[in-house]
Amino acid sequence: MPGIKAINKRLQYGPHVLLLFLTVFTIFILLILITFSSPFITTIYFLRAGVVNFGAFGYNSPGFRSEDVLGYEYGLQVLNPLTNAMILWGIATAFALFALISIIPLLWVHDSAALHAVANNTFFTYSSQILTLIVFLIWPMSILGWSIAQRSFNLSDPDVNATLGPAIWMGLAAWILVGVMQAIGWPADVGEGQGDGYYHYRQTTREVTRPRV
Repeated sequence: MPGIKAINKRLQYGPHVLLLFLTVFTIFILLILITFSSPFITTIYFLRAGVVNFGAFGYNSPGFRSEDVLGYEYGLQVLNPLTNAMILWGIATAFALFALISIIPLLWVHDSAALHAVANNTFFTYSSQILTLIVFLIWPMSILGWSIAQRSFNLSDPDVNATLGPAIWMGLAAWILVGVMQAIGWPADVGEGQGDGYYHYRQTTREVTRPRV
């Protein structure tokens, strides 16, 4: 998209890499917290019904912790298809880590001939695109599925007062940030080299050459 490309080219190399790193790092942390929501981290959950907190791989209440399983059920309100889908948060976490790993070398070796070997635009592109696809898919599924469960609890017993939890809104933050990540993109002046022993900055006159033997 022309607008996104314009944003990419306006950013200087240093701020661009730092902004991209911080964005992906924040996404990674959010996804880890969502993945390890209740019963692992009891204060992070998708839905709270009465005293029961429902997370990605189980639920907890005061004095009780369910087994950590994929695809659990709770009565007629929380069904297996919904909780099975929560594995996508974990898969997204893995791709966020891959994208983060591909950015880290740019923080230290941007002025080195070694960048030809470590700067992997292709790895970042595939990782970030798969990450974006998964998050764009799973967050709407999560808010829809858990909202249905919330309504089911409230209709079955008005005293329960089921409410959506922090994991839903952390997912929304991750959903927004993956869009920001795509807008920032890979630095326009970083290529994967020409395979000739040189690393060429596309938008500067700097050039680092391999020492002659």
